[in-house]
Order: sequence, then structure tokens, then C-alpha cells
Amino acid sequence: GRGQNHAMAMGVRPIHLFVDPDDKVWVGNDGPRTSGAVCPGVHGDCLPDTVSVIDKGAGTAHPPIETGSGHHLVAFSRPSPLKEDTPKRAFITNLHDDTLSVIDNDPASPTYLQGILKDALLNGQASLKLGADPHGIAFSPASGKIYVPDADPATADALWVIDPNDLAVTKISKGSGTNEIPVVGSPVVRHVHDDPTDGQFIYLMGSLKDTIANTTTGYITVLDTLTGSVKVTTLSGIVPSRIAFTPNGKKAYVGSSRGTA
Repeated sequence: GRGQNHAMAMGVRPIHLFVDPDDKVWVGNDGPRTSGAVCPGVHGDCLPDTVSVIDKGAGTAHPPIETGSGHHLVAFSRPSPLKEDTPKRAFITNLHDDTLSVIDNDPASPTYLQGILKDALLNGQASLKLGADPHGIAFSPASGKIYVPDADPATADALWVIDPNDLAVTKISKGSGTNEIPVVGSPVVRHVHDDPTDGQFIYLMGSLKDTIANTTTGYITVLDTLTGSVKVTTLSGIVPSRIAFTPNGKKAYVGSSRGTA
């Protein structure tokens, strides 16, 4: 009834909530994953990280689904007017493992809410990890692809592009050349409702500090997911932290962690 609360049991340390195209709520359970004993391994983990999936209509939660080691962010692939064959899948970044978990999110599938790849590595090689903290993640309805940047500022050197159909991975390098990205930062998709090219442009935020001159330069990189072209805007003294768009997608507002918008 009105004013009543309904608590649900999640995994350990639920942090972020994400709503998928079918209006289910996904909860990233980040741990800590220790059972109280001294645990082997780099992170001292004993219990697996998970995501929880809540059916809002039924008011119930599905059993937790095991992932790699978090912190977790989630993006969902789905069919779109330009990419009608894109499967419904959930992609979950595992910050500590340098991996990506892929879960079937199609209610009509016999493997619904089961892991397609529990710890799929972003370069597609089962024996090699990136070692660069994959964290930000976005899905473009226009291209039908998933975009994941390296998040570790010491090693970040690429934006990884994943095809949800066959999980093939391509790499957009960091650099200053044509169609390269000067700073690989968190991806934000520009959405334009009722437009078949919704999600054509992805914005990447980042900044570089010149320790000798003691100056900071912010970068907003716009990636055209249909053509692969890149446009870079530099912002002197700005550290971009958030981007928000008007409903028609014609204006973007950039927030700065240095107090300037």
C-alpha cells in the first residue's frame, strides 16, 4: 500500500542500479567478497561477485548471477531500427579482473539470464587480460555496438568496441592522429528520441595535466559510430566530468570537476 516499503535481498554491497530495455532493474553487487577467512589471491576474495535482476512487475528478484570482480557498470544491447539483428544481452564491466561479463537478456532464449561468457576478455583472447581497469560502458543503438574504455590513467590506451552478435572486438587507439582519441574517458551516448540514428554519436570525456607548466586541458571527443570519424574539442583549464543533452540532442552541457560548466 501507499507509504509501505518492500525490501529485497541482494548480493553483497549493492551499489549501482541499471534499468534494461524490458524495464528490469539490474543491481551491481560489488562485495567485499570475503567470507571472514584469510583468502588467497590479489584481492583477497573468497566469494564471487554477482549482479541481481529485479522484475519490477512481479516484485521479485531472480537468483544472483555470478560475474567477475567488480566494481560493476552495465550496458544493454538490443535491436534497433538500423540494427534489427542485435541480440538482447547485458554487458558488465569487472574493474578488478580487467574483464567483461556477458549475460543473455532475451526472455525468449533458453539461456535467459545465464552467462554467455562469465569473464570474456575485451580482446577476445582467453589467456590474456588488458590490465587497464575497464569501467565506463555504453551501447549505441545506431551501430549496435558496445563501447568500453580503459579506465586506468597510467595505462589507458584504447576504446574497445564489442559486437554483441559474435563478441568480436576491435580497438580504437589513443593518439593524436586522424580518427584517434587524445584521452580515453567515460563514454556517453547522445540519444535523440524517435530518430533512427539514435546513438550515432558517443562523447568521451577526459583531461591531461602538464605538470611542468601546471596547466590542465580538458578534451571532449565525439565519435561517429556509423562512419568512425572523430572530432576533438579542447577546453583549457576544464576537467569535464558530466555531459547532459537537450531532448533534441542539439545542445550538450558539460560539467567540470573544477567548478566551471
